[in-house]
Amino acid sequence: WSLRVHPDDLPAVNAAVQSMLTTPQELHAHEVRLRCKNGDYKWTLTQGKVVERNERGEPIRVIGTQTDLTDIKQREAALDLHAGVFMNNMEGIVICDANVRIKSVNQAFTDITGYPAEEAIGQPPSILNSGRQDAAFYKEMWRQIKENGRWQGEIWNRRKNGEIFAEWLTINVDHAPDGGVRHYYAI
Repeated sequence: WSLRVHPDDLPAVNAAVQSMLTTPQELHAHEVRLRCKNGDYKWTLTQGKVVERNERGEPIRVIGTQTDLTDIKQREAALDLHAGVFMNNMEGIVICDANVRIKSVNQAFTDITGYPAEEAIGQPPSILNSGRQDAAFYKEMWRQIKENGRWQGEIWNRRKNGEIFAEWLTINVDHAPDGGVRHYYAI
């Protein structure tokens, strides 16, 4: 088994197994890459436990399982990538829920508007409303969002300090599998 463990994982795995073998009631649980028959590595959760010891306390029977974590690890990597793009983007990004309440903002949003995430989250994006657009403007904007799933245009907003600024705004709708609105994304 240890010959199939990725070389970078082997020292930690050997230490965990040794601990399991020498410590009563120790459960070994370790994420490790194992080489498959075709030579590729798959992430697995390897768990083991000594279930029987001799009169000197030496292990004589161990049980264990291995669970394939490859898909989970790939999803985690994709999430890390997307989170990095979101957080490090130079464009301000706002994610709102279906009720048009801010769920998340990136650092550029804070830099542009002056609103830190903890003040913006839970608020409607209208906290930025400058008062320069009338109700007809917003009615048309929401009509396009509902009909087309997106809107793009220039809008005047207000920073936390009261300064009014122009921005080019794109709003997209993220639909749930049932067709309902899951999120609104504004950049």
